Amino acid sequence: MVDSDVESAEADESERHATWLEPFFDLIAVAGVSQLAHLLHGEPGAKDFAYYAVLFCAFWMTWTCFTLYGNVADDRTRTHILLAGMFGRAVMAAAAQGVRGSQHMQAFAVVRRPG
Repeated sequence: MVDSDVESAEADESERHATWLEPFFDLIAVAGVSQLAHLLHGEPGAKDFAYYAVLFCAFWMTWTCFTLYGNVADDRTRTHILLAGMFGRAVMAAAAQGVRGSQHMQAFAVVRRPG
């Protein structure tokens, strides 16, 4: 009986629950991918698929990096860093629909550029 109590206590301590930031951050990812999907609306050509692939990879990479940061830092995660990342990804999502114009491409690229 004592061993099972110790094991269940250890399992409870190692169980991690999502913070309020994580679902909101994932919601930004869903919004961004849905905006990128507009590039494939209508009759997409090879250039449209190329735009989608490059922009999706950039968007996905930023999501992966911030998710990894949150998982590694765990309790030491800085809220302002995640909020800045969310804002940048929201700008990327907003710029995705008009990415063929030079202004929107620059906005998308500036957010993606590290540092």
